[in-house]
Amino acid sequence: MDVGCGSGWYLEKLSTREGVLLYGLDLSFRNIRYARGKDSDFSVSLVQGDAENLSFKDMAFDFVLCSEVIEHLTDPLMAPREISRVCRDYAIVTTPTNTTLYRLLKTRLGTKVRYRGTHIKGFTQSELLEACQVAGFTVRSFIATLVIEFPGVYYLVRNHFWAKILYHMNKFLEPLLGRFGVRTCVLLTKSQKSDMISYQR
Repeated sequence: MDVGCGSGWYLEKLSTREGVLLYGLDLSFRNIRYARGKDSDFSVSLVQGDAENLSFKDMAFDFVLCSEVIEHLTDPLMAPREISRVCRDYAIVTTPTNTTLYRLLKTRLGTKVRYRGTHIKGFTQSELLEACQVAGFTVRSFIATLVIEFPGVYYLVRNHFWAKILYHMNKFLEPLLGRFGVRTCVLLTKSQKSDMISYQR
């Protein structure tokens, strides 16, 4: 199950696997219609719905993905609870984080952090992990990616030359500054074990 599936990019990649039933949910009917219009081999059940109120029974899915969604929600803590409710085994949640060097510097200088586009809520890594634990998940691992962030970086990477340079700079810096990554990806399970987790990369 892909919660906030958008145009269905992840689902399309997974649709090549045999014997897997895939579901996608998005609040935007336009996104659902676009995903439905893809190649006929793209066999996925797509529904319009709200990540904060999923219309599925408890433990309906073996695996749930929620990528770059919760930062857009008015109640971002409700989505992890709903994902936990419909998830039987594993889940992955990703979101931009507020622990980048650029954002920490702006906070230190007393400058308000502005969120891009339709982002409503920003998370630190510890806030994201805590939200997932409160929802009933056990955090198995997490990674932070894309260390470099500064005004205009998202426009710069549209250029292939600069994109390659930033990619290699990030690969070099991630082992040193991974905890300040722009994106945090969390692997979760519904295990009842109370594992200790570390907020270090």
